[in-house]
Amino acid sequence: MLGQWAYVLGPMFFLTVYLAGLTSILSTIEPLSFSIQNKFGLSRSKTMTILIVVGACISMIYATAYGGDVLGFVDTFINQIALLIGVILECIIFAWIFKLINSLIS
Repeated sequence: MLGQWAYVLGPMFFLTVYLAGLTSILSTIEPLSFSIQNKFGLSRSKTMTILIVVGACISMIYATAYGGDVLGFVDTFINQIALLIGVILECIIFAWIFKLINSLIS
């Protein structure tokens, strides 16, 4: 169907997916790095080294023989328990904020 274009479009597609993942992780790690730098007065290189080592150690758990089981437990916790707790806390916080705003208006 695509013919010779498949040899060009396929690698380009996966390259863009790779770049999207790379920029996504950078945008996730930057605020954390900045916060650690400001709170503890560390240099950027020291902060990033600490974050990389911690991230590598946590990632090693998934490379063990029980990595699939650990991933299943973590996935279940995040998708069923932590998400529910987050939604409940969000509702409580929004209700508190809007009640405060409504009392200030009236």
